[in-house]
Amino acid sequence: MLKPVILILMLLILCGCKSKFDKKLWVVQGDVDGYPYRNDMVDDLVKHHKLRGLTYRQLVDSLGNPNNSVDDTSGIIYYDVKIDYGWDIDPVYVKSLRLMINKDSIVTGVDIKEWKH
Repeated sequence: MLKPVILILMLLILCGCKSKFDKKLWVVQGDVDGYPYRNDMVDDLVKHHKLRGLTYRQLVDSLGNPNNSVDDTSGIIYYDVKIDYGWDIDPVYVKSLRLMINKDSIVTGVDIKEWKH
């Protein structure tokens, strides 16, 4: 009886594991669910890959095109990580990777922003 319980627990733990960043998977866009692999990779990307100091061009080469263009007033670009619409047409949860870009097009800051309605 104990063996099936241990096996089920191990499977649940493994399913909840985060993935290492993989550019090929990062840029994959799903039909309805946006980018299905980003949420599992974003922590590894922020913790183990040097983003600060990259030029805008190097950033795009590494992550693909951002989901917005650089706003000259704020200097912030973002990549959608997860968007949940629930049962509505408007999002009820948004998670984004935000990157601050200075006037010389260099990444100066990185954070993960979450919004819940």
